[in-house]
This record gives sequence, C-alpha cells and structure tokens, in this order.
Amino acid sequence: MELLFEGGGEYVKLRIDRIEHKFSIGSSKTDYVLTLQPYEKLFDSKEEQAEMELVDDEEFIKRLAVSFQRVGYKLNRAV
Repeated sequence: MELLFEGGGEYVKLRIDRIEHKFSIGSSKTDYVLTLQPYEKLFDSKEEQAEMELVDDEEFIKRLAVSFQRVGYKLNRAV
C-alpha cells in the first residue's frame, strides 16, 4: 500500500508491505526518493505493532493516520 501525507509544507510518501514487514519513506523535499526503513519505526511500541497486525488494511490506515496527525500530518491519499 502507498500512503501520502501532507503537513508542514511537504508531502511524505510511505510504501508499506504488511506481509513482508517492510516500509519505505520519501518526501517532496527528497524528490520522493524512497528509503527503506525498519518496519518497527512505524509504531510507538512493540505492543502497538502486535495490535496493528490484527487489524485489516482499512483500520491499519485509519490508525496510522491518527498517529501521523499527532505530529502535524494529515492523510492526503491512500492507494
């Protein structure tokens, strides 16, 4: 899945593979060059990561959007 967040004058793109536990991030400031990151960085804790594994994609996106909203980014698009 790909998610595009907007905030602070920039766009942030996440490409997430929930099956393989991989995610990449890029932003408008880096010309959307995607950089592979540790999957665990998506979550605040191991407990949250374990809980997120139990929800479907729609709920996963909602919860991630709430998390990003706390730091000033709103979900612009989910693909």
